[in-house]
Amino acid sequence: MIVDYQTLYGEAPGGGEVGDRRVIGPAAIEFFACDTIACRVVTNGSHILDMGRQVCTATPAQLRALAIRDGGCVVPGRGRPPSWCDAHHLLPWVEGGLTNIDEMRLLCRPHHLMLHLGILQLE
Repeated sequence: MIVDYQTLYGEAPGGGEVGDRRVIGPAAIEFFACDTIACRVVTNGSHILDMGRQVCTATPAQLRALAIRDGGCVVPGRGRPPSWCDAHHLLPWVEGGLTNIDEMRLLCRPHHLMLHLGILQLE
């Protein structure tokens, strides 16, 4: 995903790009930013000046701990196993959310997307 700093942090309206330059909106940006590796790239025109630092997603050990604690998707009644789930930040990463197990829950991909689209809410 490619998105400018102001859009990522909600300081300006706009979208981003994924894959072959397909345009995505704010909900998709938040969804991708929730569980991704982010890398800041500062450019001057077409020249990369600074790659910044990477912010990692849940580690394999964190994913194992989440699998033990949550047992799979935390949305009741679906029974999706941990292997079908993403680690979801309760406070979105772009809003300062932390990548630690106390601040994350396992959600299957459909529920994760529904949550970011505002169709679903966690209790």
